[in-house]
Amino acid sequence: MKNRLTAFLAGAIFIFSVACSNYIYFESQFIAGNGIGNARSSAGYFKEDYNSVSNEPQNGGEITSALYNSGYLYNDDTDSGLNKDIIEEISRRLELDIVQKVMPRARIYSMLEDGSLPISVSTVETSSRAEYSWFIPYFVEKNYVLVRKDAGLKTEEELLKSRGIKIGIIRGYYYGLHYNGLIQKLKERHLVVEAKDTEDIFKMMKEGWIQVTFGIPAAYLYYFEKMDFGQIAVMDWAPDEKPLKRCISLSKQYFTFHDLEQFQKVVLEMKDDGTLYKIYSRYLPENVAKGMCEFQ
Repeated sequence: MKNRLTAFLAGAIFIFSVACSNYIYFESQFIAGNGIGNARSSAGYFKEDYNSVSNEPQNGGEITSALYNSGYLYNDDTDSGLNKDIIEEISRRLELDIVQKVMPRARIYSMLEDGSLPISVSTVETSSRAEYSWFIPYFVEKNYVLVRKDAGLKTEEELLKSRGIKIGIIRGYYYGLHYNGLIQKLKERHLVVEAKDTEDIFKMMKEGWIQVTFGIPAAYLYYFEKMDFGQIAVMDWAPDEKPLKRCISLSKQYFTFHDLEQFQKVVLEMKDDGTLYKIYSRYLPENVAKGMCEFQ
């Protein structure tokens, strides 16, 4: 009887220890999979000093960064642009294998949110986007109003009173507080046409399907030159509004706060050592390039 009881207790202790070890294993997998504690990016992407980062991330892969067509920011006709150059420089300095891929603009934010896309560029921080992305400013630019001169418009009031005028915008693009408010008023008047990306907007403007749009110099200067536009008036209808910070977005499902700090450190160094200005001035006039660097 004593031997049976001893055997029973030993078996019970064994079963209990196995159950506990399995619970600890599955709990650790759940935590890692949900970005808590040692998530994917803290498993070897970054060390305390980014200069000593491993060339081969421990999750065994490339880190994808999204590009999209938007003038001098990037255009796939020449496979060049300041966004591509900046991500290449960050990749070099952090010793990471960042691979840049051209993607439809409309997919980028949902992919950042679910973690299937680690990095994107030229994004504007909003409260909803901040729920799933970290933001690193790397240039500032204002949006301007672009009007075909044959439309005969000079003021916002004239636009709101006009008939037969169409305004083109990019679906999901944030133009700033003032212009987004104006766009909403124009939508109520059924004057707004939405396009999937910047290039489509300028094709529509060139062909006369739209007469008005909004844009930043880094985008519209490229299309003015490439498409040999006629007379286009560039106006600022929000003179008191500050330039918007354009940011590199890091998915919170993919990167930790420590990772964010490493990216921030590199971008600020690129600003301080003149690298950002050098990249911007490859594509844009000196005054535009200098203005883009005026971010905190």
